[in-house]
Amino acid sequence: MRTRPLVALAGAHVLLLPLVGCGEDIENRDDPDSLVIYSAEEVVDFFAERYEGENSEVGIDVVKGSSGESVARVVAESDRPQGDIVVAGNDPATTNPDLFLENDDVDLSDVNPDYVDPEGYATPIVVFPVNFIYNDDVLDGDDVPETWEEMADPTWEGRIYMGNPTTSEAAYKAMATWWSIGGWDLVEGIAQNVVVTEGSTDPMRAVGNGEAAIGVGVEQQVYQWTNDDTIHAGYPTDGIVMHVQTWYQIANSPSPTNGANFMNYMLDPENQQVMVEEFPGMRSVLSDEPQSDVVPPLDELTIIEVPDEANENREEWNDTWRDIITAVE
Repeated sequence: MRTRPLVALAGAHVLLLPLVGCGEDIENRDDPDSLVIYSAEEVVDFFAERYEGENSEVGIDVVKGSSGESVARVVAESDRPQGDIVVAGNDPATTNPDLFLENDDVDLSDVNPDYVDPEGYATPIVVFPVNFIYNDDVLDGDDVPETWEEMADPTWEGRIYMGNPTTSEAAYKAMATWWSIGGWDLVEGIAQNVVVTEGSTDPMRAVGNGEAAIGVGVEQQVYQWTNDDTIHAGYPTDGIVMHVQTWYQIANSPSPTNGANFMNYMLDPENQQVMVEEFPGMRSVLSDEPQSDVVPPLDELTIIEVPDEANENREEWNDTWRDIITAVE
């Protein structure tokens, strides 16, 4: 494996680089055996190292950045793409289809049809519910809410932390869930009680550190902080939406074949099983879903669909959220 001072973790290279135009280009982009992935996800680091161990001729660089930062990098590099894969929380191909490849070379035959992109750009790799985490010590004897609607009770004012729906996909899907259950009245009711954090992982950290009673997020983030003692996952019984983590091949990338091969590697049933075992809260996208001993089966949860209105009117919904939270403040 190649090494250099920018490596942050053992194994596959993990680079902390600014956007092109503000920093350096990726090294060895003329190397046909290279692969560059834009992502902040720990699961990418894990499987990049695993893949390199099994395919010694391929060297992988993982360039760290949030979903928004990673997509912005793809846009900035559109005249001379440097990456091959970008991991995105929403669907960047909707606004910039020319920047991405259709996933014709990715085998989706084993993937649950509910998660397949009808437009053919997004490749689903992992899925997890939008739920919450809670801290028994901070609850101090109060009952854990069983529904989202209970979180609109004034007793929870200032005790619920969540990301910003205008920048966090998990928070946006949480807001869409509330709207599905109780319309804007429920969104306003819960907004009265929340503390909006800068990042989507901050609510889990606040609960884990004893600063908040409840944190709203995705299951994968929740299980990074749970324990068998005081910090647990909560699953509202009035409705839970699923968040599908999608990967995209970048158009005109230096190594499109390596990009498709790595996506197929991630969808291999054996690797999907390893994923759910190594990363509690990450669920397989396969129809024959590998089971985890940690999270409850999906058939025990009240799964609801993200409303079409949330996808079609995102800008309008974000404006409505801003008006609601500004009024609260």
